[in-house]
Amino acid sequence: MDRTMALLVAVAALLPLGSYGQQLVESNCLAAAEVESVSTTGDWVYGSSIGGASNGYFTWNGANHFPSQEAGQYGLLSYSLQISRAGNYRVAIRNYHSDPDSTESNDCWLKVGSNGWVKVYSEKVAVWQWMTKMDLGHHDAERPPIYYLGAGSHTLQISGRSHGFSIDKVHVYDETCANTNDALNPQFSSQALARRAGDTSVDSTANSGGAVGYWAVGAVLVAGVALVVVKRTRHHNAAASEEDADDQVELEWEDQIAAPTRAMSPV
Repeated sequence: MDRTMALLVAVAALLPLGSYGQQLVESNCLAAAEVESVSTTGDWVYGSSIGGASNGYFTWNGANHFPSQEAGQYGLLSYSLQISRAGNYRVAIRNYHSDPDSTESNDCWLKVGSNGWVKVYSEKVAVWQWMTKMDLGHHDAERPPIYYLGAGSHTLQISGRSHGFSIDKVHVYDETCANTNDALNPQFSSQALARRAGDTSVDSTANSGGAVGYWAVGAVLVAGVALVVVKRTRHHNAAASEEDADDQVELEWEDQIAAPTRAMSPV
């Protein structure tokens, strides 16, 4: 391996997998990932024009796929999910839809582990939100998607259902031990997970004012020459935005209508 390639590999190893890799790695009861940490498939398109997304996002630009037999057949996005401790884990997808009718363009298909595909949806219009409800049928009570997951490897998958539905981040967390502020924070990263686990080395990249810094690294090959572009970005975690505060209220309301909650077990 030449020196340039070795540098690229070493720098790539610094990227936080929880935010930019293809894995959801649970630590201290929470796993977090950007949806765009995997490549677009089918009619998912990458976008960055809607303000408020944590980085970029995916929008389903294809046809509607409402029949259950079409779940997982169009625009399949797959994320490996590593769980260190068994428990009931809630899935929250940060999403956006702008149809004036809150029941339109507001959903996608979700599958976790060996469980079946379910429709997950939200109801607020034209705002990034964490509301994620599970629809198992017209006679089923509204409730969030919660799954019992054993320690080990699992797979979380999303596929296209409604045209115009956008997704930004996926968080998987155990409500009995996860920090709610972390679970509802769109900027939450693997550095924060490491810090909560007692790894103070990540604080060396912190700046003043309660902001957490990290290195985003991209490698571009131009005429056979490797060009490494390093960009320092900052996320302020000191105070939640008004939209995120609304998300927390929304999830609390969701909990009330969903109780008692039944965790889905692998079938």
